Amino acid sequence: QELTTSFFDNISQQIIPLLKQLSKSCSQCPQHVLISDIERQLHTISDAQGTPVSPQLQKLSPTELQIAKLIQQGYNSQHIADILTISLATVYTHRKNIRRKCDIHNTGINLQTLLAELAPCPTTPTAAEQEPTHRK
Repeated sequence: QELTTSFFDNISQQIIPLLKQLSKSCSQCPQHVLISDIERQLHTISDAQGTPVSPQLQKLSPTELQIAKLIQQGYNSQHIADILTISLATVYTHRKNIRRKCDIHNTGINLQTLLAELAPCPTTPTAAEQEPTHRK
């Protein structure tokens, strides 16, 4: 119990402030979205209000989850490639793997809509909403 409290206190008092500083110094770089997302996720963890991940999303790798979150937030493949500093072909491969692991065989199904149904975005403003220039 004491270790758990110490862990959450460290996140709130040490890690999140550092991320805020990093976010301010990197406000114009594409990775700013990732920094904001990390900060938001740590807030969720430290508040102990995380929502359970759907069974389909539990099958995804950490990178696939990251890409799924960006797709869910409305980023197109090119912006995702820029943000994560990976090739567009790599993003397409991850999108294909997300569809396969979520048992989506019909390519006519909108991946953003499906991901929103599986795991809705948190109610706090996302980095995508705060920076509309990065949106589709």
